[in-house]
Amino acid sequence: MVCMAKLHLPPKEFHLLSRVLLRRFAGNRGLLATLDPRHPNDWVRRKGPRAVCFTRDIKPDDPFAFEDRWQPVEQHLPDAMSAVEAGTIFADDHLVGVLRRCLALHFSRSRTIELMSQAISPQMLENARERMLIDPLLTTGSGLVLTGDEGRAIMADDLVERVKGLGFRPEKQVPNHFIYYFALISRQLEGQPIEISVAEEGEFLIGDAPALTLDHQKGFGVPWMQAN
Repeated sequence: MVCMAKLHLPPKEFHLLSRVLLRRFAGNRGLLATLDPRHPNDWVRRKGPRAVCFTRDIKPDDPFAFEDRWQPVEQHLPDAMSAVEAGTIFADDHLVGVLRRCLALHFSRSRTIELMSQAISPQMLENARERMLIDPLLTTGSGLVLTGDEGRAIMADDLVERVKGLGFRPEKQVPNHFIYYFALISRQLEGQPIEISVAEEGEFLIGDAPALTLDHQKGFGVPWMQAN
């Protein structure tokens, strides 16, 4: 008798919006109408929640642990959402905590963070190089001060290459940011009150950043600790 071990391949697609939430916007057949902004003239395609709102562009060091980190939220979120609909959510402290962690989760892995990291990181290094060219405190690793534009350019280029060599890679940095901010925001939200608003009419549009910071006077995009 031959026993075949089940092969578990590491995940390569990481969802940036909970499939639990995506299913709530699916039609009777469990499908969503999707458009790809890169191909605006393509037909609207019907896809299941598993096939949308994910990225292949991040590569955590441990894909299994990275996915397992979010499972406690994903597993209990259906119960929390059912309690929201039933109007009983605030009678269950555990489910209120699930909502807090859901907010922290979506804030931490918002697609906005991913896109900013991918688009800005090369520019960040270039901006740093430009600043180094005029920084009077710029020195070599041995403490030497190079004079002249050519010497300073060589030193700046060397520093940039050393930073790259230390692992300044968005596909590795972004997962670490997700984990860091999830832990940070979860701690900051612990014990904070939750408010639920219900629209009387109209529809909501979910974008790439499902968790936004809001100040009623200043609007969206304020620092997290200034949001209300």
